[in-house]
Amino acid sequence: MKSLLKLTVFLGKYKFHFLGALITLAGLTATQLVIPNILQEVIDEGLLNDDPSILINAALLILGIGIARSIIGFFQRYLSEYISMNIAYDLRNKLFDHIQRMSFSYHDHTQTGQLMSRCTEDVRSMQFFIGVGSIELLQVIFILVGTLGLMLSANIQLALIALLPMLPLIIITTDFGGKVSKLFYAIDQAIGDLSSRLQENVTGVQVVRAFSRESHEIDRFKKKNRELWNARVTVVREWSKIMPTTNFLVVVSTILIVYFGGKMVMAGDMTIGQIVAFNSYVLILSMPIQHIAWYVNSAGEASAGATRVFEVLDQEAEINSKEDAIMPMDIKGKVEFKNVNFTYKGENSPALSRINFSVEPGQTIGIIGATGSGKTTLINMIPRFYDVDEGQILIDGV
Repeated sequence: MKSLLKLTVFLGKYKFHFLGALITLAGLTATQLVIPNILQEVIDEGLLNDDPSILINAALLILGIGIARSIIGFFQRYLSEYISMNIAYDLRNKLFDHIQRMSFSYHDHTQTGQLMSRCTEDVRSMQFFIGVGSIELLQVIFILVGTLGLMLSANIQLALIALLPMLPLIIITTDFGGKVSKLFYAIDQAIGDLSSRLQENVTGVQVVRAFSRESHEIDRFKKKNRELWNARVTVVREWSKIMPTTNFLVVVSTILIVYFGGKMVMAGDMTIGQIVAFNSYVLILSMPIQHIAWYVNSAGEASAGATRVFEVLDQEAEINSKEDAIMPMDIKGKVEFKNVNFTYKGENSPALSRINFSVEPGQTIGIIGATGSGKTTLINMIPRFYDVDEGQILIDGV
């Protein structure tokens, strides 16, 4: 989840939109929580006292609340989606700009498909969580705090009894939250590997066809596809353990309210309206609680995506100019190599060893050698696609 916290840097310029989303979210929660109190008054004051005016007023009030919730809900969804889409837009631009500036040695050891997956699939998972998952998760927290306060103020004993089944739910969800980020990281890695395999085969299709390697490449693609399938099934298997348990615990909470609350009504400690209100609070909680595993699931997917995205963004370019670097105004074009040695990362033998030569401006020379002897490497050193390990490369003596 630390990676998700890094997204707050991108949230800065949308802070007012985020504040607006929080205000509208609080408004939605408040209007939802006031309805059980209205139902309680309808039963205890309207029905039991045969007062139809209370019923009419309550109906009009609920209608007004419904209209207000529709308007507030529109702005809440608009602001949430606006923030998530803009952050995703900024993040993709930031990633592309960073990848463009990375050293050639980084690209030598990074699969193109993995970079494509991080710019698309991983950013998408983060965007979805920011726009939908995080807001609805916050709404669960608001509803939980508000409902808990109202239930405790009405009857502490029945509130504790009704919330008792929620304790195992918290334990189960916490355990699932600890696993899900790693599981989704495995999925994202598998998607990246599959994208790399696809990209390599599409760009090299002529070579594959020329050497009749179609069957071999199909088998390699199937293997990566199976790894992705296994990773997704693992997440589904873990998630499927949560949903039935959540539904059962909500039912248990309702049963406890009906039984113990009914006895309290018979004893005169509570009214029928209060029991209905209590049950309404549980029903309000039931939907978000039943989906709490889905919210954790979404957070885990976004966290895995953020981890992979920031693995790229946190990677510093190996080639950087010094602060006092000379910027020549008029380049003549004399190129000199003095005792240049260079070895690619991960390789044991050097690509260039003790290279010395000088080329005058306008002079044409030919470089010949066997495949892999370092011809391309030598040329790539001149525009500083790579830094020398030893020696010097000079342009006009600099």
